Amino acid sequence: MRTELVDGGPTGPRGKGCWSGLTAAAAIVLCLATGSPGTAADLLQALGGRWATESGAPFTMDWQPAADGFGLRWTVPGQGEASVRFTPAGRPGVLAGRVEGGWSMFGGDKPVNPLENGTLYWARTTADAVYVYSLGIDDRGGFVLDRYACSPSEGGLAVSLLRRLPESRVERIDMQLVRVDR
Repeated sequence: MRTELVDGGPTGPRGKGCWSGLTAAAAIVLCLATGSPGTAADLLQALGGRWATESGAPFTMDWQPAADGFGLRWTVPGQGEASVRFTPAGRPGVLAGRVEGGWSMFGGDKPVNPLENGTLYWARTTADAVYVYSLGIDDRGGFVLDRYACSPSEGGLAVSLLRRLPESRVERIDMQLVRVDR
């Protein structure tokens, strides 16, 4: 597991915290070489099961693929555990997150308003990665916006957490997970 503090500067194509063109090209070649799944549904099936870090760090992900999306239970660094059910949000590749009790900004029993209470979750899928987002706002108006980029890698699951915090602080944590069970 690698943790990096990225400065508050731009995170665009030339800013810190982004892949250079060479790194992106290498990632594409790696995905092609490892036979990455062809569709988002194939990818979700491949992710099914429990994953954990080899280093003994307390990070796990448990993926439960479903016909209409997926369930995910994971360890949120510094915050405990989250369990969310993701279902289609009406836009291709975008899924709304629902936690127990019906919390969902995109519909459901009680829409979550992160300004009042709760965390907003959503995801997007591509043929070679799943991106899971969460937005929480504290009682002083500060926010934590997490983006988990999850993609198959040789021998496991590569997870890159990009955490945006108040005052333009950005943290990046890269992890390599291995399958614990199916």
